[in-house]
Amino acid sequence: MIDEILENNRRFVAGKGYKKHITDGKPSGKTLIVTCMDTRLSVMLPEALGIKNGEVKMVKVAGGVILDDYDAVMRSIIVGIYELGIEEIMLIHHTDCGAGKMTGAHMEHLIRERIAADKVAEVEQHIDLRQWLNGFGDTGKSVRATMRRVKNHPLVPDNIIVRGFIIDSTIGALTEIEEYDQESATVVSKV
Repeated sequence: MIDEILENNRRFVAGKGYKKHITDGKPSGKTLIVTCMDTRLSVMLPEALGIKNGEVKMVKVAGGVILDDYDAVMRSIIVGIYELGIEEIMLIHHTDCGAGKMTGAHMEHLIRERIAADKVAEVEQHIDLRQWLNGFGDTGKSVRATMRRVKNHPLVPDNIIVRGFIIDSTIGALTEIEEYDQESATVVSKV
């Protein structure tokens, strides 16, 4: 498929298809979206949100999940805030997400079928492979956990707006996920 993609790219450039996409690289909307890499969202998400090229920064990662305070997604958020003037962060997970269903044990099994044991052992010196590849099960809980991680990050200023959503991966409808306040055991809406 890569060869087909390269041929498509040559036609795109020759036909000047890029002209309608020219922008300076800084988001005009001051919003950064973290979402899943699911192929169903590639075209549908921007269309469902009415986003035009150049309006937002979008970071795509399996499940839309931020694994720890210093992973590549969190780094992108920090760069977005300080270098690109991001003021709002939308965390958008989706229905029927494969990352929500995957288990670390199953992923580890698949890896061990294809990768030499010594290479897997080398990786396991740095991470718990099963935990690192484990899914999240409950999408709403995953959105809340991701919201907390961003909001509580020491490098994220208090005035940055962080909101979480689940998009229906079939029809594109957004549902806002309210932030769960553990201390009072109540649901509070972030406005």
